[in-house]
Amino acid sequence: MYIFSPMNIRTLHKNIAKTAFSLANAVWYSQKSKYICRRAFDLATVAIVSPIAVPIIAVTALSIKLCNGQSPFFSQSRIGYNGQSFQIHKLKTYDDAGNLLKCAQIARRSKLDELPQLWNVVKGEMSLVGPRPHLPDEPISHLPWRLQMMPGITGLGKIGGGNAIGHTEEAVFDRRYKKQCDKAGLGRFITMNAGLVIATPLAIVKQRKNAVSYQDAGHGTELQFGQKNNRRQPKPSVV
Repeated sequence: MYIFSPMNIRTLHKNIAKTAFSLANAVWYSQKSKYICRRAFDLATVAIVSPIAVPIIAVTALSIKLCNGQSPFFSQSRIGYNGQSFQIHKLKTYDDAGNLLKCAQIARRSKLDELPQLWNVVKGEMSLVGPRPHLPDEPISHLPWRLQMMPGITGLGKIGGGNAIGHTEEAVFDRRYKKQCDKAGLGRFITMNAGLVIATPLAIVKQRKNAVSYQDAGHGTELQFGQKNNRRQPKPSVV
């Protein structure tokens, strides 16, 4: 019959898909649904990268243990979602005197020392993408809008400047990411965060290999990736 023609069936499938996506998008805009979707994205991504990340962590940890003779891991208090304190996990790349371990130089420069934070993600203390968590005594940790966000291993600030930018510029990147998340539908949220995760290793390589300039947020000047920002940083003015 004409009603069951291939063209009509394809149209029906498309309409069903559009309706299902619209319903999913409507559900997405509730805060609880956003949390569930973010957790699903985080856990699925961790499951995908674990076969690569776990051996890297093990080899790096063993190398640090052999050259330093101490525990290759350390934890540090940071401020997370809703102002709650948690212990962030990292590979120990510095000795007790504050000197960078020779055997950990590659891990430090390539940010592999932050891979143990995948465990923070599994525990629900962090997300893969979000503002970087800071120490309790740093003013940026207590910006009200920032406390509404789950801290992340990577984010716009990490990709946009890394260690080359100060807290004021970092807060601008974080605020921009929050606004994008607030406006994004389900599909946009997934593609945006997946893109940031994929872009992170590429950004780290560029920061190490090239002097990639970027516009210093709010100041109209340029800094270079890999250069230390020695300017005295004001308290974050983004509220």
